[in-house]
Amino acid sequence: FRLLGHRGPVTGVAFFRPGGDAGGIDGLVTSGADSLVKVWDLGGQCCVQTLTGHRGPVGCLDCSVVRRPGGKGPEGEDGNEWRLVTGCADGQVRVWTADPAARPKGEAAQVADGDDGQDKVEEAPAASEDDVFRYVGSLAPPAALNMTPSSSEGVASVHFHPDGGRVAVSRS
Repeated sequence: FRLLGHRGPVTGVAFFRPGGDAGGIDGLVTSGADSLVKVWDLGGQCCVQTLTGHRGPVGCLDCSVVRRPGGKGPEGEDGNEWRLVTGCADGQVRVWTADPAARPKGEAAQVADGDDGQDKVEEAPAASEDDVFRYVGSLAPPAALNMTPSSSEGVASVHFHPDGGRVAVSRS
């Protein structure tokens, strides 16, 4: 089957399965040159969420399971959560979670993507209980690298470490 939804080229794809075999959707995430990230339910063959917030083409993405210490969540459920990282041509790297216990949207998230490299507070998009992924915040380069995201330093690729706790970012 064919999934239609981006206005332009699809630039990245990744599979995910929140809830594992116990539940959740069998999903696919796509990024596009239209600045959107789409979340697809493969079983229903439909888009279930559109992630917004990037200010330019989203050129890459990656999904990974992040293992919590102890392996259990707040209600005793599987303590692992799915994380999504997306990279944009404007240099911004955004992090999303499929953890239902994550900070709800609408609360401020700490980010560091200003032109001056200073942290600023960014408001997360409005929430819906049906959302699969929720915005967590933006990644910034370590201060020791003396870099700030800009249009001349677009993100070429993003990849999670196998443990899910670290992200590698290459700039174009």
